[in-house]
Amino acid sequence: MQLLDTGTLVDALPDEGLAADTVGTIVHIFERPNRAFQVEFTDDDVETVAFVALLPAALRPCDRRTATNMAPVAPTSTAAVVSGQPRHRHVVACAPRTKVR
Repeated sequence: MQLLDTGTLVDALPDEGLAADTVGTIVHIFERPNRAFQVEFTDDDVETVAFVALLPAALRPCDRRTATNMAPVAPTSTAAVVSGQPRHRHVVACAPRTKVR
């Protein structure tokens, strides 16, 4: 997976309030000491609810070409800023929408 790819959580992260299959956007990639992703999760109001560092095995790739329910990412979110999208536009991420408990 690469920077700004979307993926779904393999398992729930109850300490972060995130259910399994929650969609997040990779906003940073760590290469040392091991490859890991900093992932941003947003709610249905496109507000950031969590930033979590995850090993690649914890995130399943999301295929935007086959997604049937697309969820917007806040234009002021880290994902939007990193991608260079203007703050008045929405970046579209793979769905299902974020599931926050």
